[in-house]
Amino acid sequence: MKNTFFLFSIFLTLTFISKAQLTINVAGTSTDIAGSFYSVNIDPTSPSIINSGELAIDLELHNVSGSSKSWRITRKKIMVPSDWNDKLCIPGNCYETNSDTWTTPAGNPVVLQNGALALIKIDFTPNQLTNASTIYKYYIGDGTTYEDSVEIRVNFSTLALKTVKPGITFSMSPNPANEFVSISTNSNENTTVKIIDVLGSTVYNETLSSNKKVDVSDLKNGIYFVTIESSDSKITNRKLIVRH
Repeated sequence: MKNTFFLFSIFLTLTFISKAQLTINVAGTSTDIAGSFYSVNIDPTSPSIINSGELAIDLELHNVSGSSKSWRITRKKIMVPSDWNDKLCIPGNCYETNSDTWTTPAGNPVVLQNGALALIKIDFTPNQLTNASTIYKYYIGDGTTYEDSVEIRVNFSTLALKTVKPGITFSMSPNPANEFVSISTNSNENTTVKIIDVLGSTVYNETLSSNKKVDVSDLKNGIYFVTIESSDSKITNRKLIVRH
């Protein structure tokens, strides 16, 4: 069951509700990625880039709350180059969403009866001259209270025949953490460990050789994301719960 927590920001106030209200899956698949992430790798030879210069991802938003729901979608850039563009289409309208934090208009929510689903279309336009690993976060709620979210990671390589190296694996314990969390990785090279809150703010950023004991005693109770990144921009991300 999801933890209920409240975080306050000058930009957003996020409240996650413990009861599952919705499922999210990539169109054509059945895996629920609500509260998780979806990652895709592209390069200049990818069919969508050749045809339109864009990457399109279709998400199905499914109301399983037991009642009718009216939702808005907030898109936040967590780690995105300034020369990338994106847009979001909900039933009835498409919007350019290039500001760091953007929410669908209050006058045009996604309205779903219980059991119904809506197709949400997201388009990304990368700079095809530069390698980039990006993270976008999509929150579903009413613009102030958020019932769930999904993270979209798009990795663009300018090298069409680049060999994809195995991803970094790492472990951390304890989780939930109170005062400290120990993080260790299988990488033989120096990596960067970051702890990011749900608003996208980096609260910890240090170099990790093989293992690290991180003090989390000053962090507020809630959910964070631990990101491990190597020198060639491979990214691995896991959820961390801080509970004092």
